[in-house]
Amino acid sequence: MCDKSNDCVDRSDEKHCNINECATPENGHCAQLCNDTQTGWFCSCRPGYKLMADTKGCEDINECKSYDLNRCDQLCVNTKGSYKCTCADGYKIMSHGGRKSCKLLDISSVKPYLLFSEKQQIWSMDVDRVWERILVNNSRGAIAIDFDIKEQRIYWSESHDPPLIKRAFLNGTGVEVRVIMTMRKLERVTDLLFHYLHHGK
Repeated sequence: MCDKSNDCVDRSDEKHCNINECATPENGHCAQLCNDTQTGWFCSCRPGYKLMADTKGCEDINECKSYDLNRCDQLCVNTKGSYKCTCADGYKIMSHGGRKSCKLLDISSVKPYLLFSEKQQIWSMDVDRVWERILVNNSRGAIAIDFDIKEQRIYWSESHDPPLIKRAFLNGTGVEVRVIMTMRKLERVTDLLFHYLHHGK
């Protein structure tokens, strides 16, 4: 109990109390950190490492295996106990509030623009608002929008019964229904996220 009370006849319940085992080399042997407790000790690891099955050794965590761990915009390089974010050729690394993203070095050849919905239309507009044009007309109320830059397509959801997900090319041609949402009690699709897996789309 470690309460300085002889709960056992031979005081065995108080024998190992308040001893700093981490100060004794033959007891510790932790690879990185030794944590003393009232009745014993345990090993732990520095950030970027995890405790091994022997409860003493530490091994590196590969943060690059999970986006949730690294949050790198493009490329991730694992290092011992840490990692670093890098960018593909033609991009430079940018830091914003702890998150690292990649910015195109030469923006003269690529003009960024916005896609947005307004009533029954889907518009494209450059960020300086020098030009704007209608991509899709009579969309019957686009709710959520996303795009596939690889195939140059725009995707959007419409509130029907059942809801629909449509797509078209970024020039506004080739409008078609891609998905009919037949799930029960689904009234509308309010968010879309286009994601590429390692083996394709």
